[in-house]
Amino acid sequence: MIYGPEFGAGLNIYGTLNWDWYLAPVQDDPTHPSILNLYSGSSVSGYGIALGDTWWYSGGPYVTMNVYSNAFAGISYMYWGGHVNLYGGILSITNGLTVETVGAVSDATRSMNLAGGELILPSAFTGTVNGWISRGILLAYGKAQDTSDIVMDGVTVPGRTLVTTIPLGGSLQDVHLQSFPTNLTVGGFQPLTVLGDYPNVQNVVLTALDPATLPGTIVYQSSAPNVVTVDTNGLVMALAAGSTTLTAALGTFSSTNSITLTVTPVTNPVPHLPEEQAVL
Repeated sequence: MIYGPEFGAGLNIYGTLNWDWYLAPVQDDPTHPSILNLYSGSSVSGYGIALGDTWWYSGGPYVTMNVYSNAFAGISYMYWGGHVNLYGGILSITNGLTVETVGAVSDATRSMNLAGGELILPSAFTGTVNGWISRGILLAYGKAQDTSDIVMDGVTVPGRTLVTTIPLGGSLQDVHLQSFPTNLTVGGFQPLTVLGDYPNVQNVVLTALDPATLPGTIVYQSSAPNVVTVDTNGLVMALAAGSTTLTAALGTFSSTNSITLTVTPVTNPVPHLPEEQAVL
């Protein structure tokens, strides 16, 4: 049994890691998840992976597992309580992805993002996969409830369900911003999502791709940083009343659209006094 990585720590695998029972990372803090990285050429195998699961610890599900190109993870069960980014390689699960076992782990805190590679599941899993898509926990290139870019194949791997995505089909063509609220109050915050179009797939969430495949780092910009700031993760924070224009850039690409955001002050309503107090 491997308890970890825990509480914001990371485990980077470059070779082979085997275990007899479960690999069980956990974390309570959503802002600093525990990270499990399977780098190119690495492999892991064991009875199961319990991502942020609470069957052994009453904590949070804030764990991320990244599987990169040419990596292989072969396990019997995965208790799915955290987040998985399948950038490439193979994630093969013999007996299934167990997502219903822990009531404390909600759909809002777990997801599997397919941005390449292969997810291999037991046979007759088509209905289950469709259920995950409809619930928004199985993503294609970061897009929820995407049925057009996920492919299920029950022939290529005999007796198994092979889940992949449609290839992007080439290089990035343009960058644009997802729709965003036009008003925030001072102290409010909201994530800003940058999308990209590729030859075969449009509106790809660029932060859902392997960063090494992007032509640079996303840079978020606010025309009035005294009114609104945007951190390196795209979190928009309203500081003062006013207006600003939000844009983004990635390498030589600038966002083809911008967002005008108005920040209003916080208003404290005058409390209504009972009539007898008002008279006094």
